[in-house]
Amino acid sequence: MGVWDKIVFLNFDDTLVPQRQLLVFPHEWIELKDIRGTRMYAEPTSLRRIVERISQKVQQKIVLLGCGDFHYVTHLLLMLIKRPFTLLLFDNHSELISPLDSSLISCGSWIAASLNKLVFLKRVVIIGADAKTFCQVAPSFLPRVLYVPYCQIDDNIYRQVPSYLRWFLKRFPPITELGIEAAVRKLISYIPTATVYISIDKDVLRPQDAVTNWDQGMMNLEELLVALREVSGRKRVWGVDICGEMPLNPVELMRVDGREIVEKNMRANFEIISLLMNLGALENAS
Repeated sequence: MGVWDKIVFLNFDDTLVPQRQLLVFPHEWIELKDIRGTRMYAEPTSLRRIVERISQKVQQKIVLLGCGDFHYVTHLLLMLIKRPFTLLLFDNHSELISPLDSSLISCGSWIAASLNKLVFLKRVVIIGADAKTFCQVAPSFLPRVLYVPYCQIDDNIYRQVPSYLRWFLKRFPPITELGIEAAVRKLISYIPTATVYISIDKDVLRPQDAVTNWDQGMMNLEELLVALREVSGRKRVWGVDICGEMPLNPVELMRVDGREIVEKNMRANFEIISLLMNLGALENAS
């Protein structure tokens, strides 16, 4: 195993600017605000401009993306991996919606695009997502996706989803039933590759541990840290990205509640980055 040598800030929206405590880590800052048409989805021209700016600077790094509206950038990071790998996604949403326009990649469809286009991506493990967000998932994706629910799924959800999804949603026991350490050890047995990439949207966390602009899950920060520690000890981690910041305007940033939101999200980011730096969980490029 190698070591994480720096973090990279991708500045699409200034949500990371107030998180000054993160600057204690070795870092690089890449400005992307001037690229139009990047929030929620990106057109091919915008994607090309993003790739031109980041491709030489983000390989095998811890990358911060800003708010969850830019989570599709993970797809661009995965394009850089040239060996078989598995994606581990911590997210309250499946991100597996099939896009109406195949030329667009959005924050809700980027995993579908990755499964369709990336030959080195062998499996996706989605951890902590709300079961309802799988309702529009095409059956063709399911053999390459493992869903790890955080808690027991309500029977009403099973009645709402298509019949082909019911076995998929019940395939893996919930984390609250197994405990986080046992759940991670079990899910690792489903990973067919030596290399993994980890993508974290903090909306997987309960509001006590992070505040995002999307509906949130119930995982606590300590459980997320335990999961990262377990995975890093058993697999080669090629890279990690983190999103889920809360967009706040200048007036909101001056208010007490706005400052508390920034502090909470910064603390979560700091704990995640510190853990990864301490573990030295990066495999050097071969």
